[in-house]
Amino acid sequence: MSDQGPDPTVAPWPQYAEGIVELILDGHHLVLTPDDGAGLGAAALAGSATPIWVLTAGDPYPAELGAVENAARLQRLCDELDALGLQHHPALGRSRDGAAREVSRAVRGAERASVLAIAARHEQLAVYEIAARIDCVDVASGSVVTSRAYVVSAAPAGSDELIGPTGWRG
Repeated sequence: MSDQGPDPTVAPWPQYAEGIVELILDGHHLVLTPDDGAGLGAAALAGSATPIWVLTAGDPYPAELGAVENAARLQRLCDELDALGLQHHPALGRSRDGAAREVSRAVRGAERASVLAIAARHEQLAVYEIAARIDCVDVASGSVVTSRAYVVSAAPAGSDELIGPTGWRG
């Protein structure tokens, strides 16, 4: 990144592959971090019959919008998910140091084509598909551009146990 923001000619796949995903699901704050080992711990989410999708409407790459515009975009995303009858929960995608972050929604019970269509309407470059691994899926092509094992840390939602560099609580 330069002082002007992301370079629009370079896909951010390496940064997305190293991202940390936080979710508030079923009363738990879950933090999914890249696993440099065998991927132990992913079983906490892998048992789901369908993947969990993480998508946002903020900061359509390479744009970096202000907080008010990003909040309005997120509200439009939530309104669309509600209108479609899709169950969704608070989520956050962030860099390891917390400097970069995108408030997002975790969606259950949706098909890949539907999620990609929603993300495209909100001008997004990629979404996360979480099952046994975290796949970063390119919205335009539907291709998995990165895939990684992850480790899950969990605490009751709202507790101080997992507050990271952003202080996010959902």
